[in-house]
Amino acid sequence: MPEIGFGGFVVPAIDSNNSAESVCDSSDVQMNSSLITPRNSLHTVVGSWADHERIKSSTWRELEAVNRTVKSSLHLLKNQTLQINTDNKNVTSIVKNGSRKTDLQVLACELHTLCFENSCEITTQWIPRDQNKVADNLSRYSDCDDWGISTEVFNSLDKYMGLNIEQVVHEAVEDSGIEEGHSLHNLVESLSTRLLDARSENNGGTFSTVNTAFYSVKWAHEIYGQLDPTSNTFVQNLLESAKRTAKNPVNKKDPVSKDILIDLCSKYQYSNDLTVVRDLVMILLSFSAFLRFSELSQLKCNDVTIKEGYLVLKIRKSKTDQYRAGDEVLVSKGQSLACPYSMFLRYLGLANIEISTDMYLFRPLYRSKDKCGLIKVNRPISYTTA
Repeated sequence: MPEIGFGGFVVPAIDSNNSAESVCDSSDVQMNSSLITPRNSLHTVVGSWADHERIKSSTWRELEAVNRTVKSSLHLLKNQTLQINTDNKNVTSIVKNGSRKTDLQVLACELHTLCFENSCEITTQWIPRDQNKVADNLSRYSDCDDWGISTEVFNSLDKYMGLNIEQVVHEAVEDSGIEEGHSLHNLVESLSTRLLDARSENNGGTFSTVNTAFYSVKWAHEIYGQLDPTSNTFVQNLLESAKRTAKNPVNKKDPVSKDILIDLCSKYQYSNDLTVVRDLVMILLSFSAFLRFSELSQLKCNDVTIKEGYLVLKIRKSKTDQYRAGDEVLVSKGQSLACPYSMFLRYLGLANIEISTDMYLFRPLYRSKDKCGLIKVNRPISYTTA
């Protein structure tokens, strides 16, 4: 019988040590696991591997089987010591020591996080395959509620019951006066395909795809002096809908807050690494003075004036300074670890910078054995280096 999923069960111990045993197994398509609770009631978890999960390694599926079994039984495993029994030696090693492979390491970290949050300790033990028959049989169960239809069946049903885009486009072209046999009539299939591809998330379509097809057909008909099929209402609606459904989602970055900067400075509070201190100064000055990178990187040593309680930064040119008149920005001294004033003085001491020179304030670094310092060449730090 071919392997079709995964299965597992948890057996609580009878003694007073609050320990339990989890036995898991994995297969290719189906997933199944069960839990024997302290009251001897059977709790079963059933599901199927997705297509992208089915092609994963056997170790990934075994580890995911353990993960899902524990995740579905957290309310029964709180304050327990869980022993995981598996016939996969790689799983026992990964749960204990982690893995260099990212996908396996993520699963191991997730498992430990779940158990830590629920006061559940983990131990692992390898068992021979012939002693893992119960979990192996569970992994071969079929989930009757998890089903789907093939692409061929869907296309057949869509042809008779759904909206056939190619037919609609074909009718729109014929309504425009283009008969079969005409060279422009061959564009019907191309336009239909591009419309579908542009609206398909799986194909990674974008609005530019359908827009190119739309105006190509429009341009060709205008050259031949024919009626424009793209003026059809249905085609126009598809073009407008593609602007919304085929575009990439906007993922806005979270803004940097003062708490983030304080945590960052606290982490490197006692660091004497010039690279770390230089980067912290650049971050704090950019945040407190609202500087762009182009403005920050062009600062020279004599552009900074140190006053009692604040810094004066001379900005020679800016994106919004159209007449290059220059400007000055004041940066006040703070009381927290993320004080730009104190961090700037710390940077000057580590880098041995003379504030009166015409050298760039932030330059690339060199490392030679245990030494680290700014390069002697008067060259500003680049965006990629920063």
